[in-house]
Amino acid sequence: MTRLFCCLLLALACSAALAHESGHPVTLWRIAGEANSVYLLGSVHLLREQDHPLPKVIDDAYADADVLVMELDMDDLDPAYTQAAFNEAGVMTDGTTLRDLMGEDLYAKAEEAAAVVDIPLDMLAKSEPWLAAITVELMMLYRVGFNPLLGVEMTMTTRAAADNKPIEGLE
Repeated sequence: MTRLFCCLLLALACSAALAHESGHPVTLWRIAGEANSVYLLGSVHLLREQDHPLPKVIDDAYADADVLVMELDMDDLDPAYTQAAFNEAGVMTDGTTLRDLMGEDLYAKAEEAAAVVDIPLDMLAKSEPWLAAITVELMMLYRVGFNPLLGVEMTMTTRAAADNKPIEGLE
């Protein structure tokens, strides 16, 4: 089984299609069988307006696909449930704060760095470190034009919904 898995990975690595249209480094694998093909696209969750349109190689794979299989079934996500799950997992409710977890010295350095980019670290006081890091990262990306609504996942989900193409999720 391990040998088969290694061969599959090697085949994927060797058959990657790279498209550099409009400055897009895109990795798209195609596994061709006797009756059909399976495409695996390495995607980006947030893109900018100027990153569109997506490269033609993505359009071609989409056109050939009967079903869009995503990491998550994006058209079935409940935004309120997803936000509640993030809050439940990422917000500390036991009175512990981010400052407590980081310690005074490291927290002071984080406050200085956050102030430079005008992010109020105190708003993340009850956040788990992973949620605080994601929040800071997203705030900085939003400021320079990156947006999850423009990412590959949402772009493909919107397109598939408009085309009545089935959307499935791996998770």
